[in-house]
Amino acid sequence: DLFLRYSSYENVVTNNTLQLISRIYGYSPLKAKLFLDDLLEEDLDVGISIYQQSKGKNSIPDGFITQQSFKIVIEAKVTAELYIDQLLRHVDSFANEEIKILLALTKEPLTETQKNKYAKAILEKSPGVIFKSITYEDICQSLTQIFKNYEHEVFDILTDYIDYCHESGLIPQNQYLLRIVPTGSSYDLNKKYSTYYHPAYRGYAAHTYRGLYIWKSV
Repeated sequence: DLFLRYSSYENVVTNNTLQLISRIYGYSPLKAKLFLDDLLEEDLDVGISIYQQSKGKNSIPDGFITQQSFKIVIEAKVTAELYIDQLLRHVDSFANEEIKILLALTKEPLTETQKNKYAKAILEKSPGVIFKSITYEDICQSLTQIFKNYEHEVFDILTDYIDYCHESGLIPQNQYLLRIVPTGSSYDLNKKYSTYYHPAYRGYAAHTYRGLYIWKSV
């Protein structure tokens, strides 16, 4: 395995994700740009830009080598929720960068209400800071879209990160799960009102779909 799978859970998740980005950049700065642009929906200049005979303020130099200034500050969560006061403290990490992005990395996607709440608070404190939020699943989906199977130098790294996310439960599966529940005399009421009830002591894992079991069928 290329990525750690033990101890200090949130720290390991953050470290593994930063390692992923570092390895992608080492493989190809262009691919790193495409990857970050896709995740953040921003146009970032990753790496240096080279220009020949571009007009300066008072002269025309023979060439320019420049690099865009940007900083991405990351708050990664696994089980805990995001807190506005913590995000606002992170805003102090920025200085004079051209582009300032405060990125929340979470298991479950934030609702539009949550995004707007965080973005508004951050904007009020520092108008130049952009708030973004992505999930671990977003990262994995972006990897599969941007990189091809024949890119052998990096493909094993990407595959291991995706496996790590699944093994660590960073990508929720509840949206794909069907819970089958037994019914008897309550079947017609369950179906009519789209409601299922059961004793409080029974525990259910998170799921999206529910099937009513009756007469040996669902």
